[in-house]
Order: sequence, then C-alpha cells, then structure tokens
Amino acid sequence: MRKQVFIAAAVAAVLVTGSAVALADPFDAGSGSDKSTLNNDLLNQKIEALHEAGAPGVIAEVRDGDGVWEGSAGERVIGDNKKPDPTDRVRVASLTKSMIATVTLQLADEGEVDLDAPIDEYLPDVLRYEETITVRQLLNHTSGLRDYFVHIYGSLHNGDPSDVRTNRLNKYTPKEIIGMATEEPLLFEPGTKFSYANTGYTVIGLLIEKLTGKSIQDAVDERVLEPAGMNDSYLAKEGQLIVDGPHPNGYFDNGDGTEMIDVSDIDPSQFWSGVAAVSSPRDINRFYRAMSDGTLLTPERLAEARDLTPQSDKTYGLGLDSFKVPDNCAPVPSKAAYGHTGDGLGYITFSGSSPDGERQVTFAFTLGYELNPTVTEKLRKAWRGLFYAGLCDIDTDKPTVAKTLPDEDPLSLQATFRQT
Repeated sequence: MRKQVFIAAAVAAVLVTGSAVALADPFDAGSGSDKSTLNNDLLNQKIEALHEAGAPGVIAEVRDGDGVWEGSAGERVIGDNKKPDPTDRVRVASLTKSMIATVTLQLADEGEVDLDAPIDEYLPDVLRYEETITVRQLLNHTSGLRDYFVHIYGSLHNGDPSDVRTNRLNKYTPKEIIGMATEEPLLFEPGTKFSYANTGYTVIGLLIEKLTGKSIQDAVDERVLEPAGMNDSYLAKEGQLIVDGPHPNGYFDNGDGTEMIDVSDIDPSQFWSGVAAVSSPRDINRFYRAMSDGTLLTPERLAEARDLTPQSDKTYGLGLDSFKVPDNCAPVPSKAAYGHTGDGLGYITFSGSSPDGERQVTFAFTLGYELNPTVTEKLRKAWRGLFYAGLCDIDTDKPTVAKTLPDEDPLSLQATFRQT
C-alpha cells in the first residue's frame, strides 16, 4: 500500500487568507524571496467572495511558473471557526477522469490497447449492446451510455435530497454500476453525440485492471500519482468512507437553505475509477503540469487528449475539459485552458491550466448546491471570478472587464449526479 504523506502549509501567512511565495522546488514549501507576479489582493478578495456566496469552506492554489499563491476561506466544519488549510484534501470527483485517461493513453503508447477498437475486444459481454462502442468513445463521452448516478440519487431529479441522506453509504461492484446504466437502450448511436457518462469511465477502469493486472488504485498510483509527485493524493478504496488526512467537511444544501447535510462520508465504490480521487489543489496543479510537460504523456498523446470533439462543441477531449478565456487574458495567450471540473457530493473542484502548464488555478469548495437555485447563481458568479482572477489576473466585477468575457460560462460543471 502506498504511504500517504501530507505536506504542511507553505507559509503561516496562507492560514490567514492567501499569500504568494517563491519556491525552491516549484511544488514544495520553502524559503525564498517573493518573486511572484500574481495579484495577491485580487485573489484574496475572490476567495472570500466565494465563501460569502455560500460555500462553507474554500481552498485554492494559483501558480505562475514557480510563483504560487495559496489561500483558504470559511470553516473546515460549520460552526468551529477553524479555517481550512490550502493544502487540505477533498474528493476531487471527475478530475479523476483526467488521470484515468492518462493511464489509458500510456497503455496505448505501449501497444496494449487500440483506442479505436471496440471495447468488446478487451472486455467481452461487459456492455450488453449490439452497437459497437470504442475505447475512445468511452473516454470522450460519445458512447451513448447512460449515467448510473441517476439510479443511486434519483430523488435529486424531483428536488428531493432524500437519496443523499439514505444512499450515499450503499456499496456496489463495478459490474453492478454498469448494469444499472445499461438497463435501457443507448441514448444515441455511438459517436454521433456527446453525453457525459461516468459509466464509461467505470468500463475503462475494468479495462485498465485487465491490461495491467493491478487494481485501479495501484495502477493510477504507479503510473500517475508517483511520477507526478502527488504525495497527498490517492484513489479511495474499500473502507475509505471519509477523506484520509486533514480535510474540510463536505455539505449538501437540502434545497431551501434551511439545512446543510454533512456528506463527508460516502462509500467509494460509488465513485470507483471515474470519480474516486482524493487530492489537494497543490497536487492537482502538480498533475496537470506533469500531464503537460512530458512527465506523464508524450507530446503526441497529449495532443490526442486535447483533440476536442465536435460532438461536445469543441469543449471536451479525452478526459479533459477545454475552457475559453477572454482575449485580454495575458497569461494564457492561446485563449484556451485545459483541466476538468468535479462534483464530489459536497466537494466541488475546478482546475484550469495554460497549455504549457505554467499558469494554473485549482480551487475547491465544500457545498453541493444543486437543489438551491438562489445559491447556485451566487456561487456561479463567485467561482467565475476566482477562476479568471487566478488564470488571467482580471477582475470580473469591473464593467470594462465584464464586456470582454466569453458569452458562455467558462466552467461547465459536469453533471455527476444527473443524467445529461
């Protein structure tokens, strides 16, 4: 078993709100003069705004080369008056898909899998459909598979949080999860449309286990977490109901704002290969930089991961979201950033990086807000502000800046618990 190591905060100043520091090792806390060009005041303002918009706790890290700002706001546990630490761990949910796609691309490089081959060639009878579904289609969500979370948390469709209270400790096998989602016909002919489906990454998890002869946790550990130096990260396995190590509690709004349901515990079998990663903002930034700089993928395979599908309106590749940035985003001249979003039932995470991995923003907050539209709108405005402040050094509250922003929200939170 891989030993989990938790690294302390970079400097005491970040325990107050946030601070920029220069690091000897770009991802390890240390002494050094402040050489960061990051706008500390703006970032401090935006992380507090996200807390004030309704998020009980917020943790974040922004990187510009070796310069780093880490910040936190709110409380680890509602009512305890103790701030979370910027290096706390959370369930990062669908950011796991970037890791799973990375392993699959590595295996393709090794000749172990053909991404355009039918999944039935590797896993006969796992899917019950006559239609041909390829490995690539599972990775880019064009398979037509339905999502399984609707079967576990179906009450959310009716605005009812009951299933969150009663079902989050239910245990499932990967084949049971796939069986739930495949009870009905495909949503569409494979390859013709886009529909986000956690089910596809459950199938990919079985594929990785078969090809490597290792558990999905060990495969990701050896091929992603260790090479990227992600010492605070792991894929949750049986018995790890609550995040290991220092972490803020996760909460779910019951819909009318009268109660925050503590959802810090959940059975990891529900998340498994597509959603089960636990990590910190620092480690997530480590990962996406390692994905970009050749540590984890060859340039050819990285380009393949970033090949955005027309079915997704050029927003999704292989385990990667693409985020539009405004024309005046100087740190990202390509006008596009790559990363992912994740809804971990009480932990919401966003991460975006410039194509070269030099400019990065990752933050998480501790509120599942889907049933409360009033809170949703406030949070959307606030997380948009923190995202653009971190990635572009711009203040979305300024009218002159607002006019330059893309029409659509740059962060499209994938529906982990709803069928799209």
